[in-house]
Amino acid sequence: MNRRLVVVVRHGEAVPYADTDAQRPLTERGQAQARSVSAKLARYLAREGCHETLLLHSPYVRAMQTAELLNEDLAAPMTEVQGITPDDSPKSALKRLDKLISEAPGHCALVIVSHMPLVSLLHSLWLEGNTREAQGFMTAEARVISFTGPAAEGCASAEAVILP
Repeated sequence: MNRRLVVVVRHGEAVPYADTDAQRPLTERGQAQARSVSAKLARYLAREGCHETLLLHSPYVRAMQTAELLNEDLAAPMTEVQGITPDDSPKSALKRLDKLISEAPGHCALVIVSHMPLVSLLHSLWLEGNTREAQGFMTAEARVISFTGPAAEGCASAEAVILP
């Protein structure tokens, strides 16, 4: 099986308050962070020979905005994914994402834009098979992992960290 890249991205900096948490938009700084990571990520994926990318994002405004800004350089199909918000179970999110990853065989990279603490917990589950090693993500931070087999707990290798 070919190597598959998964990029776990925390949304850019968001305003602290809105009517609901889901409605919090990016700040100007958050937009700049996302644009910075977008350019760096596009260069990284091109160097890796990865030209088919799928962009998945949480339904929250700040994740959607981050995904749209990333897509300025990635030009990838975008899909909103339920169940990858800050309060969702990491195990349930992992199952949902593993299924989406396995159903996208033509794409060598999947970019997932979500939230803390979920991004940290997913990253740890894929790399370590548990959440004890979970480390926080900066806003707009992207971590690249790879799979040579099916996406599953403890089966990923760390590849790169891309900071804004």
